[in-house]
Amino acid sequence: MMPLKKQVNIHKVISNLKCTAEDGKLSVSFNNTAIGTIVALKLTLKGINNAGKTVTINRQQSFPVMISNILIAPNKKASGLKAELPSAEISKVEVQQIQVIYQEDSRILDVPEQKMVEYNINALDDFSEEMTNGITEHEQLMCLKEKNKMFICYPSSHAMGWICACGNLNGKDIERCINCGEEYSTVKKYTKESIIKECLAAKPKQEQKKEYTPSIQESAKAETEKQESKKQEAAKPAPAKQEPVKQEAAKPAPAKQEPVKQEPAKQKTEAPAKPKQVQAAKKEAPKPTEKAEAKTEPEEVPERRHVNNELTPEEKKRIIITAALISAGFIALVTVLLILVL
Repeated sequence: MMPLKKQVNIHKVISNLKCTAEDGKLSVSFNNTAIGTIVALKLTLKGINNAGKTVTINRQQSFPVMISNILIAPNKKASGLKAELPSAEISKVEVQQIQVIYQEDSRILDVPEQKMVEYNINALDDFSEEMTNGITEHEQLMCLKEKNKMFICYPSSHAMGWICACGNLNGKDIERCINCGEEYSTVKKYTKESIIKECLAAKPKQEQKKEYTPSIQESAKAETEKQESKKQEAAKPAPAKQEPVKQEAAKPAPAKQEPVKQEPAKQKTEAPAKPKQVQAAKKEAPKPTEKAEAKTEPEEVPERRHVNNELTPEEKKRIIITAALISAGFIALVTVLLILVL
C-alpha cells in the first residue's frame, strides 16, 4: 500500500463563493460540494461604499439577502445568481454568514467556518504484488473500482468523522460521503473481503488476464528506467565540456611570460655589444702598426696614436666596469619584472 497525506475542509458545504455588488444589485456564484441539492441560499452581508466606509441599513451594519427559486445539484456550479441590494451606495460586500436550504430538508442550515484537517490514508497500489488472504492489491483495487471508480482504499474511522473508500474525510454528522456520494453503510459493505472474493470468482477469465498486467506494467517501468539511465549516460559528457575551459585558462599564463622573457634577452644581447666593438678595435689596432713599421708612412701615425689613446688600461677597466654595471642593472630589472608578473 502507498501512504498518502491528504487535507480537507471538514465543514465543506459550498466552495468558491463570490459576491460582487454593482448598480444596487448583488451577483453570486459558488460550487455545491455537498451531496444535497441546494434550493435556496441566505447570506448575511456587510455593505461598504467607495470611500471604504460601512453602509448602515436600518441602523444596522449588516443585512440579510435571500436567493431562492434555485436548483443546484451536488458537485455543480451556480453562477449569475442575482439579488437586490438595500442601497445603491454599496459597492462592495463582505460575507458574514452563510445558510443553505436543501431540497431533501426544508430547514435552514448554517454553513460553519472553514476548518482544514490533515490526515493519512493507505491507498491500494495497482502495481503491487503484495497479497492479503491470497488476494493481490491489484485485484482488490479492481473490485473496489467496479463498485465506484473513485475508490482507492478501505474505509476507516477518524477522530473528526470517517474516511470513505474514496479517501475523503467526512464529518461525524455526515452519513453520505461529500466527495463520492456513497453512504457509509454501503461503503462498508462494498469493502468486505467476502464481497471482493465473490467479485473475483465471478470473473475467472478476466482475472487470469489481469494477473499478467502487473508484470507488464513492471516491465514497462524497467524499460523506462533503462531509457532514463541511457539518457543519464548520454548526459554525462557534461564534465568533458569543462576541459577546454581549463586549457584556455592555462594558455594565457605562458603568453604573459613570453614577452617578459624576450625583453631581457634583447637587453642582454645589447649589453655585450660594446665589448665586441672593443675587441674589434683591439684586432684592428695592431694592423696599422704593422703597416706603419713596414711602410713608415707619416699619414698613419696620428691614427695609430688615436687608437692607442682609446685602449689605455684605465679606459679598458672603465669599459669593463660599465659593462658589468649595465648587465647587473638589466638583470635586476628583469627579476623585478618577473616578480611583478608572477
